[in-house]
Amino acid sequence: MDSTMPRFPYDRARPGQLEIAKALLKELEGGAVAVLDAPTGFGKTAVALYTSLTLVEKGVFSRVIYVVRTRNEIDPVMRELKSMNTDFTVLYSARRMCPLASLRGVDVDPYTFWSTCSSLRLRGLCPYYARLERVDRDSVEAVLRSSTDHVSAAQRVADRLGVCPFFAFLNLVDSASVVIATYPYVFKKRVSSILMETVDTSSSLLIVDEAHSLIDFGNLVGESIPLDTIPKALNELEKFFPQDPRAREVTQILKTVLGTVPRNADRGLRYIDIESMRDTIRQIVEVAKELSIEMRLAIATRISKSVEDSMTVETRFPQVASFLETLARDGFELYVSRARGGIELHALPSSPEPVKEILNAFKAVLLMSGTAPPKSVVERIAGSQRGVSYIDSEDYGAPNYVRSNTCVVLLRGLSSSYRLRDEHVYRQYAQLVDRVFAESPPGIVMAVYPSYEFMHSVHRYLRSEPKVVEDSGMPVAKLYEALHREEKLLVNAVASGKLSEGIEVLHGGRSAIHTVIVAGVPYPQPNDYVNRVAKSFSSDENEFYRAVAAIRTLQAVGRAVRSEHDYALIILADSRFGSSELLKMLRLRIRFVARSLEKVVEIARAFYAELHRVRGL
Repeated sequence: MDSTMPRFPYDRARPGQLEIAKALLKELEGGAVAVLDAPTGFGKTAVALYTSLTLVEKGVFSRVIYVVRTRNEIDPVMRELKSMNTDFTVLYSARRMCPLASLRGVDVDPYTFWSTCSSLRLRGLCPYYARLERVDRDSVEAVLRSSTDHVSAAQRVADRLGVCPFFAFLNLVDSASVVIATYPYVFKKRVSSILMETVDTSSSLLIVDEAHSLIDFGNLVGESIPLDTIPKALNELEKFFPQDPRAREVTQILKTVLGTVPRNADRGLRYIDIESMRDTIRQIVEVAKELSIEMRLAIATRISKSVEDSMTVETRFPQVASFLETLARDGFELYVSRARGGIELHALPSSPEPVKEILNAFKAVLLMSGTAPPKSVVERIAGSQRGVSYIDSEDYGAPNYVRSNTCVVLLRGLSSSYRLRDEHVYRQYAQLVDRVFAESPPGIVMAVYPSYEFMHSVHRYLRSEPKVVEDSGMPVAKLYEALHREEKLLVNAVASGKLSEGIEVLHGGRSAIHTVIVAGVPYPQPNDYVNRVAKSFSSDENEFYRAVAAIRTLQAVGRAVRSEHDYALIILADSRFGSSELLKMLRLRIRFVARSLEKVVEIARAFYAELHRVRGL
C-alpha cells in the first residue's frame, strides 16, 4: 500500500476494493462525475473515504461533503472515519439537535423551528447559541470523536459544553476533512444555504450515498404543503399584521393561488398552470420571508415565561413562505394531489436541471449505490461536460451475492398492468402469496406491490397470518416491533416505501428475509408530473419508467441478501419482467420460468428444502 495514502480502515481489503479505489482516484482527480455500482456488503463507504481522503491529502480537494439519505446512515460513516483517524463533522436536522426544543419535548415542524431559531438568535435570546463564542473548536471536536453515534454526539455537546450542537458542528466545517450531512443540506434550498455558503464547492468533492434516489429528483428538491395550511397562514397574517400593506399584498396573491386549485383532486399529481402569476409570486417571496421572521420575533417577545416556550407555538405562515420561495424558482411548477389527510400542493421541478446545477457546483462527484441507474439515466440527471464514468464492482472481481445467492423465478401469466386489473387478478396474487407463505420456513416472506392501492386490493383476499401491512403513516418502530416479535411473518410492502427500501432484519448475523415476492412490476404510477419527468429524460420515455421499476425491484430484492451468508427465493410475479429491456437493467439471473402457481410452489418447496439443509431452517 502506498505510504502516502491514509490507512485503509480494514486490515485486509475485500476483493475489488483496492482496484476500484485506484480507478476512482484517476476519475475523481480529473474532475469527473463517477458512479460506483456495488452491492451491499462490498464496502462502498470504506472505498469512498479511502479514495477521497487520499485526494484531500494530495491537495486535489479541500474537503469531502458526504451526504446520506437518512440520519441512521450517518453512524457507519462516523465509525469508518474514526478508524481512519480523520477529522470530521456532522450536519443533520437542527430541529432534532436543538436543546430548547428537546427541553419542551415538542416535535415542532421544521418551518416553525427555523423561523423561531432565527428570531431567537437575532435577539440574542438563545443561551446555547450565545455561549458558542466561549467554547473552542477542539472541545467540540473531542466530544464528537468520542461519541458512538450522531444522537449522543449532539446530546453530549449540549449537556457537557452547554452550546448549540448544530452550530457547534457547523463551525467545524471549514477545518474538517469530511462533512457528513443528510440530503437536505445539499439538495433542499431552504436549508442547503447553511452549508453551501460555508464551503467552497468548487474545490470540494461531493459523495452521494444511495444515489439511486437522484432519479426521484422531485422529492429531493421540491416542497409540499397541505392545502389547509394556506387558510391558517392567512389567519396568522391577519392576526399579527392587521394594518400592514405587505401582509395584504401576500394575502391577495395566496388567495389567487387558492382559486386555481381544484377541490376534486385525485391521488395522482395534477398540473396547475400558474405561469401568468409567476412574476407576481417572485415579487412577494422576500416580503413573505420578512413577515415570517417578524411573526416569530413577535411570538418570542410576547412569551415571558421562558425562551423554550417559543418553540411550543406553531405557526403555518413560515411553511407557506418557504413553499412560495420554491415555487418561484425557474423550472418549478405547481401540482395538486389528494392524500389521506386531504389535498396537498407541490412545487416540483419539471426536469433534473436543479439537481444537475447542484452537482455541477462541485469540483467532482462520486455517486454510490447498490442499484445505480443505467449510465444514460445518470448522464441526464448528473451529466456535464466533464462526463460520467461508470464503475461496476463486478468488473473488478467483486462478488455480487444478489445474483449468486438468489433463486429467481419469473412467473408468467400474471400481470399488475392497469388495463388487466380486476378482482380475479387480485385473487390470483393473493393465492400466490398465501401458497408460498404456507410452504415457507420460519423467517420473513416479503411481498412487494407497485402501489398502496394495489396492495390493499390484494390484501382483501389474503388469508395468511401473522402478517404486517405497510401503512404510509405507520411509525418505523412499530414495524420493527412486529418484525422481531414473530417467528414467521408475512410482510406486505409497497415498492419504494419504508420497508422495501429501508428494512434490515438480522437474526444471528443473517437476513431474516428469505423470500421476496415482487407482486407486479413497480412502474411509477402515471400522472401529470411523472409524464413530464419521463419526457424530460430522453426521446425514449419508457427508459425512465423501466429505470424506476428496476431500481425499486432491486431495492426490494436487496432486503433479503445483505451478505455472503444470505440466500433468498425471489419471485418476479409479472409477465412484463420478461421484457429484454427490463431484464437488461435488472441484471438478475433467472433460474426458472414458471407458467403456473403450482410450478412456483414446487420450486419454492425445493428451495426451502435446500435452505434447511444449508442453514437448518
